[in-house]
Amino acid sequence: MKIAILSRNPQLYSTSRLVEAGKERGHEMLVLDHLKCSISCDIEKPKVLYKGE
Repeated sequence: MKIAILSRNPQLYSTSRLVEAGKERGHEMLVLDHLKCSISCDIEKPKVLYKGE
């Protein structure tokens, strides 16, 4: 499973622990700066966009 963590700093202890725990369980982990994200609240296909993509 691909999991994105919204965090300003991937070096923070809590963020790095979440990444580590996810990887240990075989997940693909991404850390995204939440200030660079936007949300598309479409009823049929909601999305989180990062840097407009």
